[in-house]
Amino acid sequence: MVINKLEIEIVKLIRLKMKIRNTIRRIKSIRMKGYDYSSKEAFHVTICAQNKECRFGIVENEKLILNKTGIMISECWI
Repeated sequence: MVINKLEIEIVKLIRLKMKIRNTIRRIKSIRMKGYDYSSKEAFHVTICAQNKECRFGIVENEKLILNKTGIMISECWI
């Protein structure tokens, strides 16, 4: 079997890619270990707006009063 120079370079690139992939720092998961995320349960979802603008409603007396956009988002998620 004859191996040409191109095949050798391809193998070198694949090995380099594997080496780099193994040394890159992975982002740690924020998921709780041992928790079954596939179960049918409710989750708390936080939606952040640019510059922390109140685009979905206002908070009065520690309660959220939704505007039209907030109502639309609430209906889509619930």
